[in-house]
Amino acid sequence: MSDASPDLELIGIDKAFAGAPVVRDMSLAVRPGEFLALLGPSGSGKSTLLKLIAGFEAPDRGVVRLQGQDMAGVPPWRRNVNTVFQSYALFPHMTVFDNIAYGLRRKGVAKPEIARRVAAMLRLVALEDFGPRMPETLSGGEQQRVAMARALVNRPAVLLLDEPLSALDLKIRRRMQLELKRIHQEVGTTFIHVTHDQEEALVLADRIAVLRAGRCEQIGSGEAIYGAPASRFVADFIGQTNWLVATYGAAGGLLLPDGTVLRAPPQKGFVAGRVELGVRPERIGLADPATPPAPGVNRLPARLRKVIFEGPSLLLEAETAWQAPLAIRRQLAAAGPPAPGLVPGDAVLLEWEVASTMVFAAG
Repeated sequence: MSDASPDLELIGIDKAFAGAPVVRDMSLAVRPGEFLALLGPSGSGKSTLLKLIAGFEAPDRGVVRLQGQDMAGVPPWRRNVNTVFQSYALFPHMTVFDNIAYGLRRKGVAKPEIARRVAAMLRLVALEDFGPRMPETLSGGEQQRVAMARALVNRPAVLLLDEPLSALDLKIRRRMQLELKRIHQEVGTTFIHVTHDQEEALVLADRIAVLRAGRCEQIGSGEAIYGAPASRFVADFIGQTNWLVATYGAAGGLLLPDGTVLRAPPQKGFVAGRVELGVRPERIGLADPATPPAPGVNRLPARLRKVIFEGPSLLLEAETAWQAPLAIRRQLAAAGPPAPGLVPGDAVLLEWEVASTMVFAAG
C-alpha cells in the first residue's frame, strides 16, 4: 500500500435529512490501493457516506476530496468513482459483454480497445466464456462478478461497494468474499466497502471504520479493533463478548457480586466505581481446580448450562452464582470427541489471561 497522498479524504462532514443528523463531523483518509470497510448497524450512516463520496448527495458541511480535488459541485458522472450496488443493476436486455462495455462505449473508446479491456475484465472475474450470456442465465455470484467487471473496466480511482454480497446465500457469500479480495489484490484500486457483516469486514478489509449514529467510533486494522476495542460498543459489535458488572477498586481490582476479585490490565483515567468487564468466548478455558492458577490468570467458578456442537468448535453456555451468562468457545481437535465429558449441570472453573480482560465505564 502506498504512502502517497490519500485517494479520498472526508473532512468534517455533516449530513442531515429533514433535520435529523445522519453523518456527524466525519473525517477519514483512505490511502491509495487500500481496502476500507465501513461497518456498522442500520442507521449508522454507512450508505449515506457512500452517496456523499459518489456525488448522489451533497454534504451540509465539510469537504469531500478525491485525489486532492475538492468535489464540491462536481456531479456523479464527472467523479472518477464507480459503484457496485447490492442489486447489481445489470441491464437485462444486454449480454454480459455489452454490460461491461457500456461505460466505455459512452466514453467513445475505440472498439478494439473495448474488446481488449472487456476480455481482460472477464479474465479477472473468471468469466472468460460468459461474454455472450444474458444476465437472467447467471447465478447471483456470477451477476455480482459481472457488476464488478463493469465498474472496474472504467478504471476508477475509487470503487464503492454498497453491500454487494448481502443478497447471496451463506456459502456463495463466503466464496465471493475470497474472490473480491483476490480481485482487489490484482487490480490495486482503492475499494470502499459498506457492510453490516462483521465477518465480511474482517475477511476483506485492510482497515475497518466502525460507525455508530453517524460517527466513527474507531478505525484500524481488524486485528487492532478486535483485540483492543476503543469502546464497549465496538467490543460488542465486533465479535462476541461476555459482559460482567463489577466494582473497580482503587488498587485496580474488579470486585464481582459474589465477592470474587478479578484483575485487569492497568486502566487510564478510571476511578473507583461500577464498570463492565468483557471477555471473548474463545479466550476462556476450563481450569483444573486441583492446579494452582498461573500468574496473570483470572479464575471464576460457574455452572454449565448448555453444550452445543458447532462442527469445528464446541460452544459452552455457563452461568455464574449470580446468574450472569457466559459463553465459552473451544476449538475441537480433528479426532476429538464432540463433547469431551461435559454435561449441563457440571460445576466448572473458568480461566482466562488478565491481559484478555476488557474494562469499560458502566453506562
